[in-house]
Amino acid sequence: MTVRQLVWQWHWGSGVVVGTVVAMMAVTGMGLALKPFVLSWVDTPPVVAKVTAPLPLATILSVHGISPDQAGASVTRYRSSHAPLRISHQKDAPARWVNPYSSAVMGQESNWGARFEALEAYHRWLGLTGMPRDVVRVIKAVACGWLVGLVITGVWLAWPWSSRRERRAPLAWHRWVGLMASPLMVMMALTGIGLSTESVSPAREATRDLRMPVHTGTQASPEVRAASWGQFEEAQKGVARAFPQWTQVTFRLGPRVSAMVQETRWQRTLVTFDESGHIQRMTPRANWVKWLHTGEWAGQAGAVLALVTAGCVVVLWGTGSWMVWAIWRKKR
Repeated sequence: MTVRQLVWQWHWGSGVVVGTVVAMMAVTGMGLALKPFVLSWVDTPPVVAKVTAPLPLATILSVHGISPDQAGASVTRYRSSHAPLRISHQKDAPARWVNPYSSAVMGQESNWGARFEALEAYHRWLGLTGMPRDVVRVIKAVACGWLVGLVITGVWLAWPWSSRRERRAPLAWHRWVGLMASPLMVMMALTGIGLSTESVSPAREATRDLRMPVHTGTQASPEVRAASWGQFEEAQKGVARAFPQWTQVTFRLGPRVSAMVQETRWQRTLVTFDESGHIQRMTPRANWVKWLHTGEWAGQAGAVLALVTAGCVVVLWGTGSWMVWAIWRKKR
């Protein structure tokens, strides 16, 4: 058996098996590529008329019945003086747009945000809820690395002067779609490896930790509420001191308050706090990897390009599986 035959056997054999995982991520990725278009259409934030200085976040949250130790709640503040606050009571419920100057509700998001979050969770964790997430990360990283190998071997096998090929579908589709989309698929796979190896947010870990006491605004005692508000106020002051050029801050509430601070388009930092509300750790996040993976670096054109790339992966898996089945049926 020649080297070319060995490579061909490995390409189609592993492509069908590993390609199933890759195709699953591609299908969900196609849905996520439509996220910016759908949300910009159905969830456009209202414009706030600036009056005076905005109210403290603690006051606004109290008006809406949210305490800083309420697990699953979050509040997002934007630097623009005409932007509303985004307050989420719980993870799966639509968020509200709130006027930062009067604490009045200006509307709420549609259910599309929660639907895309569920789709993103399936895209990131493959629906394997019973497995540890570290194991799922390894599966995704291996699948993405395998995809790079499939692209390289596929380009070598399909190169025009390597051998004569029959010019008919689905072989022609499989061949030319793979050649045209190979650079984008490699970029998607490499950035996917980077995202799959990214550590889980400590805030989400704290929310999932059932051993930690979870207080809500109605169950906590007045002493606990006062201490929680003090920690939350100190956390806000710490973020303002450490990030004077912030553009967007999202506080995730719960037993452990954390904040995701966006400074520039390419830079964001996860901030965790101690029991007194002082900054305990600041973890920079490589936001450029996500922007490359999703195509958001090029705006709407990049999102369309990500959608096309994911569609090419699905086409390659479908045509490759059909050819493998045809070969198996012919041998039978």
